[in-house]
Amino acid sequence: WEDNSVDVGKKYYYKIGAVGLFGEREIDKVVEVVAGEVSSRFVLYQNYPNPFNPVTVIEFGIPVECEVKLELFSLRGERIAELLNKRLEAGYYSVEVDFSGMPSGIYFYRLRANNFVSVKKMILMK
Repeated sequence: WEDNSVDVGKKYYYKIGAVGLFGEREIDKVVEVVAGEVSSRFVLYQNYPNPFNPVTVIEFGIPVECEVKLELFSLRGERIAELLNKRLEAGYYSVEVDFSGMPSGIYFYRLRANNFVSVKKMILMK
């Protein structure tokens, strides 16, 4: 599990627990975490919210400085937009995308960074 909504350098506390078949809850312990700013791996997260209308957020992490390209595609595979095409330092990034004026439907977004390529699906529901 990863929490990408934290501020770098701040301290956070998480409760780790379990829920049984009959709804009983058991909290094991509280974990203290200091948020860092560098991703340990290349990763493309699922957009949120999903489905969305008309704005969604795409997040990703890169462990090294590199050229990064983030693109949007239609269900037919046609490129709709290039959201990002530049050199970025290692870290976590967030891009807000506004689909105002676009029809409802299924769309894809693709991240390319170094030899890493990942594609995710998102749904615009108006």
